[in-house]
Amino acid sequence: MMELIKASDYTDANQTVMLYIRDIHNSRVRELEAQKQLELVAYLDSMTGLKNQLSFQNLCRECADRNAEQMIGVLFADLKV
Repeated sequence: MMELIKASDYTDANQTVMLYIRDIHNSRVRELEAQKQLELVAYLDSMTGLKNQLSFQNLCRECADRNAEQMIGVLFADLKV
């Protein structure tokens, strides 16, 4: 990330600026990893590890976006032990 900052003594006669450079790669990588973890929590059932209703809804949207004229079949099963 780069940013130009006016110096504290900046005037029309003294137009001094500073170039501020900061490496944000590591913080961005950590942010992306945290986002992936949140997505896992959002789309998987915590007890079974299977995809949940939100995951199913996203899959339905993706299928509908691909081809509106294609028929889709869905099978639901409730497994009891």
